[in-house]
Amino acid sequence: MPQMSPLNWLLLFIYFITK
Repeated sequence: MPQMSPLNWLLLFIYFITK
């Protein structure tokens, strides 16, 4: 499995906020 970087978490966070 690929490692989740802080940037990935930030993008996921933004995605969930804006959907």
